[in-house]
Amino acid sequence: MKLKKGNKGFTLVEIIIVLQIIFLLALILIPVMISAIQKSRQRTTMAEMRTIGTALGTYRIDSNYFPAGVDITQLEAILTPDYMAVLNTHDGWNRHFSYSGTPNSYSIESFGRDGVDGMNITSHTSDVWDLDIMLSNGTFSASPLS
Repeated sequence: MKLKKGNKGFTLVEIIIVLQIIFLLALILIPVMISAIQKSRQRTTMAEMRTIGTALGTYRIDSNYFPAGVDITQLEAILTPDYMAVLNTHDGWNRHFSYSGTPNSYSIESFGRDGVDGMNITSHTSDVWDLDIMLSNGTFSASPLS
């Protein structure tokens, strides 16, 4: 089929320009998307930690002490089903929380994206996803909002 005189297709230069624009948009949007995903994982982690902290507070009211000498999987057996229907033992990066407790206090920690115990996160380092988030006795002592 031949093109009529008035109908022209796209030139190679026009196609290359459109592809360059799409490529530039992708370069801008991909880091923003990755950052949004990591921020969502932080928020999920903090919400799970608050939920566990609330259940621990209720447990302490009933028993006069926090569970001591247990890890997060043993804590799950203690708190479910009486204090929580389901206890999520994993943070937003799908790594186990770290739990430590004494009869008078507790702390729950997420080691961040890298899963390694290290520096704690602050509001000034909220976009460093490898830093640790910590909940102690119902209060975030290390969080992106502190």
